Parts: sequence; C-alpha cells; structure tokens
Amino acid sequence: MYFINIIDGMYCVVNSFTGVVVSKFSRLMDATAYIQNMQGLNNVAPQNYGQFFSIPMINHANHCSNNNSCHGSNNNSCSHNNSNNFNNSQINSSIENKIKELSEKVDLVLEDNKEVLEEISILKSILSNSRRSGVSKSEPKRSSKRSHREYNDSTDTLDSQWNDDTYSDEYFEERKPRKEERVSKKEVKVVKTEKPKGKGFRNLMIALASITLVAGVAAGGYFAYIKFFASSNPLGKPVLPKENPRVGEPFFVEIKLKKQEGLSDPEIKVDGPAKGEWTNNYNSTGKSGVVLEVTGSGEVKVDIVYGENTRSFSVTAKEALIAVDVSGIEKEIESKLSKTPYKDKLEAEKAIKDVDLSKKGLKIDTVKQSSSKQKSDLKDDEDETITFAVTLALNDKDKYKFEKESDKGPYNITTTVKKPAQPTSVSTKNVQTQLNESTKDKTFENEDKAIEVIKSTNLDDGLKIKSVALSKNYGTSTKTFDVVIVPIDETFVLASGKDSEKFEVKANITVKPVIVKPEDQTLNEGSTIDLNIEITNPDENTKLTAFSDDENVVKVEVKDKTLKIEAFKEGNANITLSYSGGEDVTFVVKVTKDSTPTPETPVISKIENQSVEVGKELKVKFTVSNPGDGKTTVNSKDLQIATAEIVGKEIVITGIKKGETQITVSHTGALDFTFNVNVTKEDSDADIDGYENELKTVANGPFKSDDEALDKLNKVDIKIYEGIETSKITIKTKSSAETKITTFEVVLTLKEGFKVPENKSLEFDIEANIQEEVKNVAQVEEYEAALNKAVVQPFESEKDALEALEKVKVSDFLGIASSKIEKKVNSTSYDEKQTVIFTATLTLSENFDFPEGKSKPLEISVTIEPNSSGEGSGTDSLKNNKIKVSTYYLFNTYKPTI
Repeated sequence: MYFINIIDGMYCVVNSFTGVVVSKFSRLMDATAYIQNMQGLNNVAPQNYGQFFSIPMINHANHCSNNNSCHGSNNNSCSHNNSNNFNNSQINSSIENKIKELSEKVDLVLEDNKEVLEEISILKSILSNSRRSGVSKSEPKRSSKRSHREYNDSTDTLDSQWNDDTYSDEYFEERKPRKEERVSKKEVKVVKTEKPKGKGFRNLMIALASITLVAGVAAGGYFAYIKFFASSNPLGKPVLPKENPRVGEPFFVEIKLKKQEGLSDPEIKVDGPAKGEWTNNYNSTGKSGVVLEVTGSGEVKVDIVYGENTRSFSVTAKEALIAVDVSGIEKEIESKLSKTPYKDKLEAEKAIKDVDLSKKGLKIDTVKQSSSKQKSDLKDDEDETITFAVTLALNDKDKYKFEKESDKGPYNITTTVKKPAQPTSVSTKNVQTQLNESTKDKTFENEDKAIEVIKSTNLDDGLKIKSVALSKNYGTSTKTFDVVIVPIDETFVLASGKDSEKFEVKANITVKPVIVKPEDQTLNEGSTIDLNIEITNPDENTKLTAFSDDENVVKVEVKDKTLKIEAFKEGNANITLSYSGGEDVTFVVKVTKDSTPTPETPVISKIENQSVEVGKELKVKFTVSNPGDGKTTVNSKDLQIATAEIVGKEIVITGIKKGETQITVSHTGALDFTFNVNVTKEDSDADIDGYENELKTVANGPFKSDDEALDKLNKVDIKIYEGIETSKITIKTKSSAETKITTFEVVLTLKEGFKVPENKSLEFDIEANIQEEVKNVAQVEEYEAALNKAVVQPFESEKDALEALEKVKVSDFLGIASSKIEKKVNSTSYDEKQTVIFTATLTLSENFDFPEGKSKPLEISVTIEPNSSGEGSGTDSLKNNKIKVSTYYLFNTYKPTI
C-alpha cells in the first residue's frame, strides 16, 4: 500500500510498509495515477487520499490469505480467499458530494483553475469505475526493492510481470530502456504544471479598477449634470433676507430671472397668511423677485412657477412690531434723576444710563456730554450745569420698533454736578534730572529692563509717566528712550498748559556677544585655511581677535570675522578667540606631515530667512567657498510645507502649504547652514466691488438730508462682504440747490489674508441723491403778536402776568407744538412801575420751520404795578399797600422795601 505526503512542495509517493519515498510529482493527479498503475487498479486511491479530498479512502473488496473479513453488501472473491465488502452506494454518494464541493470552489475562487478541474476529472474517473460491476484483480506482493523505480506509465507492461517480486532488479533494469522506448513512441508525456501565481491578486486589482472607473464615471456625470443641466433653470435661487417677514411690512425675496420668449411674468403661489406678487424692478433698484404682503403670523410657503420651471422657499412670518412712544421722554428721564447735584460728570452720566425705560420698551443707548458752562464762568457757590445728548435703543427688537429714525434721539437731558475744585498747577522742571538719575551709571541687560527702571522713576507730586518707548535712533549699546509725562489725575494740570510733555533719557544696554566655537581642525604642514567665525549679538565697534599658543606650529590672523590659519610644522596648537564683552573660546589645530596637502575647508555662504507664498517658487542664491570635489545638497525639514532643490547655483524653494519650516544646505566637508522659510497663503480678493455696488444702490435714495443719507449708508452691513474689516464714510461735498447731490468718501481697511482686487481701491466716492423736504413756515410772528396783546395792560404781580401769557393757546397757531414761558429778568424795586421780561421758547411741529430771524426764544415785556388796583388812600391806602407788597415779596422770597 502507498500514501502521498507533501515534501518541499512536491507530492511524494511513500510505501506504507517501509516508509521509503518511491517517487515525487508536481501534481496530485500524477502521483495518484502512479499509485494506481503500481497496484494495477484504476479505481484504487492512496491510503491518505482523504487528507487532500476529505472523502473516505477507496478500497476494493478482497479476500486475503490471512482470512481477514469485512462484511458488507458487496462481496468480491480472489485467489487469496480474502474478503472485503463495502457498500458502493455510500462510496458513490461521498464522491458526488466532493464533486459538488469542488465545483463550488471553482465558481467562487477561480473559474479557470485547471488544477481543480483536473482533480475533479480524477474523481469522476474513479466514480465511473466504481459503478461498473466489480471484477476482482489480484494484488501481487510488493518488494521494497522497487522503492527506487520511477515510472509514470506501465500500461504496456504486463501487470503480472511488473508487479511480481519474482523478477530481479537486473530484469527490471534490462526492461527499462525497452519500456521507455515504447512509451516515447506512443508520445505519452507527463507534463509538469505549476500552480498559477498572483492570479487572485490580479483579479482583485481588476475588480478595484472597475469599481474606481464606475465611481469616476458616476461623479463626472453628476458634475456634468450640475454644470450643464441643473443650472438651466431660468429662475435663480431665492436670496432670502436675514430677518423673517413681519405682519404689515413688505418682504422682498430677490430671484434672478432669465426671460424666455412667449412667457410672461412668473406665477406666484402662496400657502400661508400672505399675498405675493412678482416684480421686475423692486423699489427702482432693478432687482427682480417676489414681494410678500404678510397678513398674519405663521409659516408661509411660496412657489414661483415660470413655464415648466419652479422655485420654492418658505419663511416664518412674525407679528407686527409695536411702535414705541417717545413723547415726553426727556421729562421722564429727568424726573428719575437725583435732584441734588452729582459728585462729578461720570456719576451723572452713569445715573442717566441706569434710568429704567423698560415699560416703554426702551433703554438708554448712549450718553454723551453736549454742553456745559465753562468752569471760569461759574460763581464760587454755583454748581455746574451739564447737558447730555442721550440716544435710545429698543429693549426688545423682536417686539418693538421706532416709528421713525429720529425717535432714537438724541434727547437733551440736563443735570447738575458739584463745581469741581480748581486743579493744581504742577511744574515739570525737575523731570529731566529725575529721569537721568534713574539710569545714571547703570547698565541694563536688555531694553525691557531699562524701560522698567525708567517707569519706576520718582517724580514730583501730581506727575506720572504715561509711556516709555525706544527712539528710532537705536543701534548702539547706548539707547535713547522717549518718556511722556502727564498729570496724575484731573486735580492737577501742567504748568505749561499742555496735556502732556515729552522727555528723552539715555540708558546703557549691554547685549552680551557670544562666539560660536569652531570645530577642531587637522592640517598638513604648509597648508592654509580660512574659517568664518560666527558671533551672536555682535557690536559693530568691537573687533574679533585670535591667539595661537605655539606660533611655530600654527599662526593665525583675523580679518573682520574670517580667521586665517597657517600650518608650519607638525604638532598641536591651541587657538583662542576673544571678543570684547563675550567669553573667550579655544579650539585645537593639529598639524601633520601627511604628504597629501589638506584641502581648504569649504564654507557655505550665509542665507537670510525667506518667505514664499503657497504654490509659488522662490530662487535663493548661495555660494560655497573652497568647494573642492564635494557635493552640495539641500533638505526641507517639513516637505508638506515647502520643498527645496538645487538648480545651478540657486536653491529653488516651492511653497506647499501655510506654515514655517527649516531648509538645511549641506556640502561635503563643510558645516551645514540652516535658515527658516515662512510659507504664506496667497491673499484673496476682498469683496470691495460688492460693497461698493450695495452702497450705490442705497445712495439712490432719495433722502431728505445729508445726515439721513449718511445714516443709511452706515447701516450697510460690511460683515457680509468678505475681507472688509472696517468702513469709514464721511461727507466730502454737500448738496446744493443746483446739484442736489452729496458726495460721500468711503475709506476701507481689509482683514488679514485679503488684498485689493485689480482696478479697485480702498478709497472711493459715493454720490447720494438729496431732495430736501420743503417745510412750512410756522405762525411764530402771529403767536408773538398775541402774547404782546395779552400783556398790554399793567399787572399787579408777575404771577398775574405769567397766567395771562399762558392763556394764549399755541394750538391756535399753525406749526407751533408747545411753548415754555418763563421770566428772564427779575425786578429790583416795586415802589414804582417795573418792566419784567418773559421768554417764550417754542417747539415746532414736524415739517415746520421758524420764520427768518425768529429762531431764538421770543421776549415779551410786561409792566408790573403793585398798587395798580387803586384801592384806598392816605394812611389806609399805604397800610393796605404795605400788606399787599409784603405778601407779594414773601411769596417771591424777596425782602420788601417800604
């Protein structure tokens, strides 16, 4: 019996009795055929066939001479009287299952795997033979002498002779050539087949390539659709405002439209509490889109239909804003302020800011002083009266609104503060001396240390140092600093009358130089080299010196920062380098008798730090002195930021992405030189054009005044225009009766990383259309005449006169909203007729103006005659007069004169 074992990748036929390898094959089918031929049975498999095919080993039924028996349903007999019976149906079923299993492997792994197909063919052959009626063949004895025979075809040799051990080895050796000749004539060949390598990987690569190709085609198709078909809709995408619509307010959504022949304006379909219509020129701006008129709160869905094309958008409508009531706001604010004078202006300003107007939906926005009495005009016991300009803001922007822009203010709020004490005048005559003393005979490590000491200088009372800065004339060890002196607080003023004074002070700054120690050198006798000596923090007025401790061996000479070394004879010499203010460094020069002259050391020239933009190339020149036969290379520390290569005598640096890296230049025998490269991102164009166009659109107006136009222009939000940091708009040329055009100057600043586009500028002009509103003339003169008429007759008291003036109704006169009447001049005596002046300060209604020359408060003269009633005479009359006058003066807190 035989079995198959795999040794060194070959199928080896092994005798099961002796354990000797009979033959080796590269294919399993060849090894199986060999065993079948050796045993003379085509339907007999090796003993361990199941090791390779996972099926029971196939045996033929026999009766042996040793009288062994196996009972089964199929009995075969042979001359040896052995019996082996097996159920053929069970064997056939196992082989059929194996064929199915191998067929599935073929489908799943490699459909063209010939080796698997050949193994299936072997099993099918065995199966077909096993289905035939069993014809027993005797199995001769086998000898171990046949272990060395390797024949692959024995079909023409009689089995009884070939397998019979009665023949000697000489017989087989004699018959071997004849057998091989007969086999060759039949052209029977045993072909070695090798298992194909890499086929599975190749198929995997083909599958991946196919998937990539399909994905690429799909992506390309998608982008082609987006470019050529998706954008074919004549209706542009809706541009929704940032704020949602509100009830009662028009809401415009811009939609660009490409007009098509045969079609009228798009149809607007609205689902929700709103009405919509299409416009091709919204508010004369030339913009097309949908105008919504919102009638209630809630979600509004809008469909725009244009032919077969549609666009849709949805918004959430909000309730209408409530207009705040600002009538009497000045009096309300003043009523909530303290009646006693405030300590100072800041306290008064804070008190105004803290006024609570939340019940009106308002809050204080800004508080700025607008006017006050000059301090020199105040009397010793008089408090200062200050008027603040107060602007208002909405407490809740989602609930309230201003009816008109002017409702925001400013409103004039008047309050009083205690008269400030007169500031003390302080002289700066000692400041220079005090500053010089602070740095005298001192040497500082750096500029910061010097500034720290200068700031701590003790000055005269009332003075302080505002700032200390290094002057521009620096560059030596002696630095000059600018020092600004100011009063310590508001209770002091400089005697010069200036707000500040500048002084200069000098300080000695010592920056310690450091010599970079050279490497030890080895030279041949008679050779010379030049070394570049590097010094950090050098002083232009200091020179480098060098000293050799054995000039018989080495002599040195310094020129600028280059050290020349001459070798004379064999030996060692210590070279010491000195630099004023720095520490000495020493290195060794060894001189040898080597007959080969030592080449001069190559030196790479200094390269400054560089900067390059992303995607750009930068060429940097450099040199290598004493290059010899050495090779120059360049390397980038981070290739993801920048790459570098040497082209000729230049280093070509390419920026890859924003960041900073180091470039190192190397040369054989030379010290490496490293410099920094900063890669910056190319600045993008700022959206100046978009901002300018929006300003021009807003400037179309029309506006009632220059201030209104300026306010509208300043409300254009620069945040939505990329790259713009700030915008300052000022009036350049005011409108006139002829032009009615106001020119505004716009000055921009850009954010970092942005630049001015081509043909654009950071400064440009905007022209606004100003159409001043024609105002009516108020009936101020008529009102003045009525006041004078009311006080023609004399009055017994000022109170009576005031009551008479106030009885004149302002409502009877066109354009006058209110009138505030108060006494201007006090009378000093009441023994005779006196004239008292009253003033009437008017407030006009909207769209009304004062007549020419009548803008100031009106002045009304009133005659006061205390005894004008004429009651009584003589003593009684005088007595009555005394009583009346006394009462009157007591009422007015004046001391009566009898």
